[in-house]
Amino acid sequence: QMLGLEHQIIREFKDRDSRHRNTIVAGASTVPGQYILPQILSLFCNTYQEYRLDITESDSLEVVERVARGEIEVGFTGTKLAGENCVFEPFYVDNLAIVTPVESRYESYLEHGFPLEQLYQERLIVREEGSGTRKETEAYLAAAGIHPERLNIVATMSNQETIKKSVSTGMGIAIMSSVSVEDYVRQNRILRLPIREGELSRNLYMVWNKTSKPGTAAKIFIQFVRDWYEHL
Repeated sequence: QMLGLEHQIIREFKDRDSRHRNTIVAGASTVPGQYILPQILSLFCNTYQEYRLDITESDSLEVVERVARGEIEVGFTGTKLAGENCVFEPFYVDNLAIVTPVESRYESYLEHGFPLEQLYQERLIVREEGSGTRKETEAYLAAAGIHPERLNIVATMSNQETIKKSVSTGMGIAIMSSVSVEDYVRQNRILRLPIREGELSRNLYMVWNKTSKPGTAAKIFIQFVRDWYEHL
């Protein structure tokens, strides 16, 4: 009886270990998680049906911190941040744009671009601290000589959909990932404006811990993402 119990315990341990090896524990910040990864996640799951994805969403800062602590095997972020033992690899180029309500005073900027100096005259909605979009936007504006203390920030929000709805109802304007506003632009609920001073783009990154390295399944997933976006 004791021998049978021992064999049962060993079998259950092996089953749990097998499920763990076949599970990819990942984290993604808002833009990669909601707008970039869904298509490739579907393709991966259809190609590798033996693997299971366990993905949580947070801002870029928290994703990197969780990778550094070894809580997730691979992360997807909207910026490159300091993270102990973290390796960052760019996998996608994301363009940012000015988004505004559909009002005649903004329509002239569709052709010639929105001048950054005009930001001083606008009410701005911005992403929360820790957001990759916010970090990259602030770096771009600083390089262009825009002083953040002079901007009229009316709201800080963490949810992309809330920001889009707030812009569409006239609360203010925002700088957002171009891919994240495709639906509202198609429906003519907001305007997406180029920036007159030049394109604002940023890399999205895969990140993993070089000390507690990703498992076999996660390595296959990383290579799958790498191969997919190389051929786009």
